[in-house]
Amino acid sequence: MFNSMDTNLVIGLVNEVDRLHEKAVSLVREKSNWVLPSTVIRETKETFRKKINMVYERIIKDVREILMTENDIERIEKLITLFKRMSAEDPGLKNFYELVWKRLNGYLSRYGAGPGALLFLSELAENMSRIVEPHLMTHINYEIMSADILSSEKTDFLRLVEETLKVSKVRFKDTNDKDIFLEIMMNIDRYNPLTFYTDDGEFSRKSKRAYSALVKRGIANEGLFNIEKVDC
Repeated sequence: MFNSMDTNLVIGLVNEVDRLHEKAVSLVREKSNWVLPSTVIRETKETFRKKINMVYERIIKDVREILMTENDIERIEKLITLFKRMSAEDPGLKNFYELVWKRLNGYLSRYGAGPGALLFLSELAENMSRIVEPHLMTHINYEIMSADILSSEKTDFLRLVEETLKVSKVRFKDTNDKDIFLEIMMNIDRYNPLTFYTDDGEFSRKSKRAYSALVKRGIANEGLFNIEKVDC
């Protein structure tokens, strides 16, 4: 039996202040034989890059001014107030505000508030994206599914899956969700039975509908794929 997880849980493993961190860590300790879609790894990197850059753009002006504060204690108090305020105003980015603050505070504790602090912040999004896989390896032993070159047989299978999604009117909310489901189906002959963990209720429901439709049409075998909704 194999286990896999969605992007939000992978982000939770990498980001120790994420709301899903404890749940993700608990999962990887309880389960084994982990295999992750390459599309999940790709989306995880993209999410870190995008969300940290969003935080950076919203705080950099204030941070630049605060770093000029001479008193160390006053500077830290102002930064804490800033990150708390921004996190409250933009709860969708709360986990990433907390991540950026933790990294910035660590930098300031070690190197001080010199010009390098602003450079550190400007490079944080790319650096966090770059260390996703090395960081994952500290938590979990896993294989990565392949979404690369397809044989003619796989190409035909993919066409049937796409056709089934259209006929059954299953529309995933974005390209990433669809790509993750397709990659799992393309690899289910190798990794089965497979349980996929997600905190995304919509993805869970649509994946179940899509898989049921594939089974009904005789394109997939019953019992090879299961999806479990994780509550945090």
